[in-house]
Amino acid sequence: MYDKIEIPPVKPIVTRVEQYGGHCCHCHKDYVSPVPAGLEPGTPFGNSVQTLATYFRYTHAISYNRLSSLFKEIYHLDISEGGLANLFKQVSRFKFFEEKLKPRKESFRTAG
Repeated sequence: MYDKIEIPPVKPIVTRVEQYGGHCCHCHKDYVSPVPAGLEPGTPFGNSVQTLATYFRYTHAISYNRLSSLFKEIYHLDISEGGLANLFKQVSRFKFFEEKLKPRKESFRTAG
């Protein structure tokens, strides 16, 4: 008896948000429909992408270039280096990540 192990293909799940608006003929104000919770404007990347990118970047010290290639080749997700930089800026706004990652960031600067 033996096992054969395969990893299933990974594809990103993309949720497109379309907002509709108009003009109220009663109050004469413009309006835009609200978006569902969790899909507010901002970074297009969800928690799973942010977490994985942060893990690879700060735990394994993967460069932006290689990280961009990794997401494209393995996850079929195009993220530019600039997109990653913006993602990390967004993630660093959370105190939890900033406190946890600060020692790692400093050790990368001093090592090498």
